[in-house]
Amino acid sequence: MIKDYFIKNAKYIHFIGVGGISMSGLATIMLKNKIKVSGSDIQASAITDKLKKQGANIYLTHNESNVKSQDLVVYSGAIKEDNVEILKAKQLGIPCIERSEFLGYVSSKYKTSIAVGGTHGKTTTTAMLAKCFLENKSNPTIHLGGEVDFLKGSVRAGKDIFITEACEYRKSFLSLKKDYAILLNIEADHLDYYETMENLQNAFIKFANKSKILITSYELHKTFEFKNEKVITVSLNDKKANYYIKNLSLLNCGGHCFEVYKNGQFYYNFALNVIGEFNVFNALCVIALCDEFGIDKSVVHKALISFNGAKRRFEHIGLLNNAQLIHDYAHHPTEINKVILGFRSFYKGELIVVFQPHTYSRTKDLLNDFVTVLSSTLIDKLIILPTYSAREKMEQGLSGKQLQEQILPHKKECCYMSTKKAKKYLIEKSYADNVAILLLGAGDIENFARNLNSK
Repeated sequence: MIKDYFIKNAKYIHFIGVGGISMSGLATIMLKNKIKVSGSDIQASAITDKLKKQGANIYLTHNESNVKSQDLVVYSGAIKEDNVEILKAKQLGIPCIERSEFLGYVSSKYKTSIAVGGTHGKTTTTAMLAKCFLENKSNPTIHLGGEVDFLKGSVRAGKDIFITEACEYRKSFLSLKKDYAILLNIEADHLDYYETMENLQNAFIKFANKSKILITSYELHKTFEFKNEKVITVSLNDKKANYYIKNLSLLNCGGHCFEVYKNGQFYYNFALNVIGEFNVFNALCVIALCDEFGIDKSVVHKALISFNGAKRRFEHIGLLNNAQLIHDYAHHPTEINKVILGFRSFYKGELIVVFQPHTYSRTKDLLNDFVTVLSSTLIDKLIILPTYSAREKMEQGLSGKQLQEQILPHKKECCYMSTKKAKKYLIEKSYADNVAILLLGAGDIENFARNLNSK
């Protein structure tokens, strides 16, 4: 194909929406491979600053003058087809491709490709996997949807092996070439695009079936028909799985230690310093894949016990008037529930939850689940912030205020506040030593949390 020729031979690539975590990662990989890079976005960030230092030409506006002599234009899924830079590129005859298509091309250039998919847990699981391969002295290319300390960012350029998380939004994960896949879970989300749960499930099954070797839960394997050369199953509970656990116990830090059994026989003892049984399941998927890949279990043990999570995944931000500030990316009811349960498994003090809904459509589609989870007695006080709209308009769903109104009959300690008012309220309040403020959401609530810590 003509487009394949241009991708393969591109010496100068322009990224529209380069400030996004995946786009910036791809730009970095290109820079590491001696490809000239330019990129545009609407505002400066630590990510764009880092790309500048690496040698990329960064423009903090979308302007047709940004596109001149590039060989290829890659654009984020959030960029519309009428973007001035795309129009200019087409006028100049420069091929344009969407991020997921380019990521698929990149994944196809490696001897072995590994992708991690699922509604929840992709970033953390991919990061765990990456740490295991690095501990094994491998030289993988790593492409994450979040930042980790051991990479000092979200990406690493290596050889032979490509490790990436696989985003299901708009079926972008179907562009990936992969030899191994981990499918963590399938739950209702992105129904603004998929419309029905059946459509979403079919996309995930197609993603899973495009790999030679699949690692997934025993429960999903019982429910869906997978057609891989080999399917390896894991479970926290069912001993019919290829890998399962016994003697799960809680550590003081909120992590866990556990025994892993393989095909009914004791395999090895493992421990995690990140909270939640959901992370034990994530780790079990990683253990199974690493074993299949031939990585020694003692190496995997060392990598997992030293893994301290990804940025924005139960990240301790600091203190506010004696209260602990913790931020988590959780924005889906299941994620919220798991984070709260994981925290409450070892924390007995007062818990204030500040939640920023992410998109109006998700709030509408999953309203009943949001109400159930956020009405939990495990939360002492709940503050709902205005919705982070992302790509949407309010008429596409329900607002944060409407969510609060639905929760209020079930939970009196629930209020809706503007971001400015919430900040003032939290800063001016005094707290006992046993208070934690858990800030949840996938939008700009991270900045809100870090601003609280700076006061």
